[in-house]
Amino acid sequence: MIRRGDLDAVGFTVKPLANGDCIVKVRHDGSREVVVEGDDPQTAVAARRTLSAKGESADFAFQGNQIRLMGDAGPEGGLADVTLDGVKQLTLIDGYAPALRPGQMLYGRSGLSAGRHSLKITVRGVGNLISKGSKIALAEIQYSDAGGSAGTGEGGGPRGAQRMIFGYTDREDFIDSKGSSWRPGTEFIIRAGTDADSVVKALFTGRRSLFIGGTDDPELYRYGAHGKEFWINLTVGPGVYDIRLLLADTNTKARMDVWINGREAIKELDVAKEAGGLFKALDRVYSGVEARNGSIEIRFKGCGDREAAVQAVEIVPAILPAR
Repeated sequence: MIRRGDLDAVGFTVKPLANGDCIVKVRHDGSREVVVEGDDPQTAVAARRTLSAKGESADFAFQGNQIRLMGDAGPEGGLADVTLDGVKQLTLIDGYAPALRPGQMLYGRSGLSAGRHSLKITVRGVGNLISKGSKIALAEIQYSDAGGSAGTGEGGGPRGAQRMIFGYTDREDFIDSKGSSWRPGTEFIIRAGTDADSVVKALFTGRRSLFIGGTDDPELYRYGAHGKEFWINLTVGPGVYDIRLLLADTNTKARMDVWINGREAIKELDVAKEAGGLFKALDRVYSGVEARNGSIEIRFKGCGDREAAVQAVEIVPAILPAR
């Protein structure tokens, strides 16, 4: 195949990126298979086995920052839970396909901290509604400790302040007592369940209370996002940022853990207790958070039978001390 300056004909183009990586685009008219060859830094370990009974499991240990579990999908494919480093993941493995499809990626995860990790697959003993079985057919695990920066893409992200109120639905941005503009927060993710409306289930779109104590800007604390587990992905440009979480227990009994870019920031926070009662503002500020691959992730998880909740989030570029 010929390297070209454009893709007006069959061939490929290579566009170098600032972080030393590149984007390769391929035009392959009439070809159903394309093979890309080159040095492969990953390790592949055979793991050929089939699990089907409820509770059957397979454990793997690996060294690296990324993992892929390969296997076969087919009409008798079933469902399985995934546990990574002792933490049950929100995703499921679904081994179903209408026809046999060997060599499929059943589960993949990248962006892990460099080091040793563990992966466990536990079969549920059932398939999805159209599956004819409960099989999880494993083939191999592929893992790697290859380094390098993923960068922030071709366009990067915003480097300025971002302020958002979750559940806020007004068409005009809210202007706070300091003249800062806050807009509706939409960058949250929650798995609300099959056929569930995540807006209805996870957002307070109406004012929860007219009174919010301990703040000059009660409107920032009257709405919110809530759930057993959800996360916010903030798109940002390269740099270091300060993050402010705006919290208030508006009779939700919120108690939660919070992670920022995978690091624990809050442990078992009882919002009402910490704020001194219901309907009182509570802020938590975290300084010096470095953007990772063009984003900052804030993950919330309720403790026990309690939910997590956040009313608003502010992110501003950090003012670093002069060297």
